[in-house]
Amino acid sequence: MDSIKFLILLNGEDKTKSITSIKEQDNLWHITFANTAKTYTYKHDKVIFLTNPQKHTKPEKLGIYNAKFALIFEKYCKIFFDNGTTKLLETTMLLPDTKGCNADVFLYCKELANIVGVKNEENKSLLSKAYNKIDMVAKESALSIKSLNIANFHKLS
Repeated sequence: MDSIKFLILLNGEDKTKSITSIKEQDNLWHITFANTAKTYTYKHDKVIFLTNPQKHTKPEKLGIYNAKFALIFEKYCKIFFDNGTTKLLETTMLLPDTKGCNADVFLYCKELANIVGVKNEENKSLLSKAYNKIDMVAKESALSIKSLNIANFHKLS
């Protein structure tokens, strides 16, 4: 099924792409997989079927980097990365999207890494290379701070 429109979790695992049809009947889920014509029946508590996701075309606002976009399906976020892979997270793992400024510290550090630091033989910053590999910043991380308040810093003599 279309993983942009639907999210189907079977026993907690994303099986959306491998399913061709899903139907709820008599408090049971009837699921047909792409690799077989047979329909399997699952108890209601084994299947989560979600539709109508909210699309985020700027996933960096959620603390997700190197991604094309992210889809929010209620309490789940499916991330579509530039390299074609996907990752499923609970939305509690994401940064709150408040006024689009929640990734300021990370983006500042990332830009700063381009300017300072040790450079390789191609004159590229090694620190910048490491920052570019970061796909997500946990909301508990110091990098998830909205902004730095300079008034809280003291000059060292």
